[in-house]
Amino acid sequence: MPAFASLASAALAAGKIASLDLCADEYLLLLAPRERIASVSHLADDERDNALSERARGIPANRGSLESLLASDAKILLTTRPLGRFDRDLAARLGMRVVMLDSSSPERVSQTVDRVAALADNESAARAWQSRYAALRANAPASRRSALWIGVGGIGMSPQSAAAQWLGYAGVRPVLAAPGLSRVEQVVTSNAPIILRSRYDAGSYSQAASYLDHPLVKRAGRRQIAVDGRRFTCSGPLLLDEIERLKRRLAQ
Repeated sequence: MPAFASLASAALAAGKIASLDLCADEYLLLLAPRERIASVSHLADDERDNALSERARGIPANRGSLESLLASDAKILLTTRPLGRFDRDLAARLGMRVVMLDSSSPERVSQTVDRVAALADNESAARAWQSRYAALRANAPASRRSALWIGVGGIGMSPQSAAAQWLGYAGVRPVLAAPGLSRVEQVVTSNAPIILRSRYDAGSYSQAASYLDHPLVKRAGRRQIAVDGRRFTCSGPLLLDEIERLKRRLAQ
């Protein structure tokens, strides 16, 4: 019997599933039928943080701790951050299985999609996602254009990061910011022809990115493309949509 099928069979007997943090919420909301979801994190229904906030509406919320799940009927707990010893011991006493999720690379995300879909007995959702991911990989541009990443937290992105690996499928190679320079200087001195502007919380972003209105920056003549920063927060399965969209934009 395939591993996917055996995991799914075990999941049917295991009961409902809860996600303990925003990044785990992505997998659960994307891949699990609503009736299999016991709860999601308290950030899941906030549209400023979660691109799937609409799906989270009406689902019970937890605070990311085992104490907040004491009255829950969850039997499987999804998390992307290690639990402390107390929470691990409490979960064991309550008969809850803790499952660590890995989004450290696109390939790890692909494996985790299959794993969560199996736990939720939703093989069709995994197949649909995997089909699109396989097409994205197979049709990745042979050459990549340099791009300067500008987000709420600063400028530049490590080329070795999981997000950078995802961007590679769109034909983008993010560059590091020059150290020791102001933000205006970092933008002006970069030779990247593309600027990726991460949209997140619109209010905080407008303040953090005010330097982009500097005359020197405006005269730099770079192509600026807005991307959904929420989907880059976890570098998880929701990035598939954004990378597909970015690839289409770059082809225009």
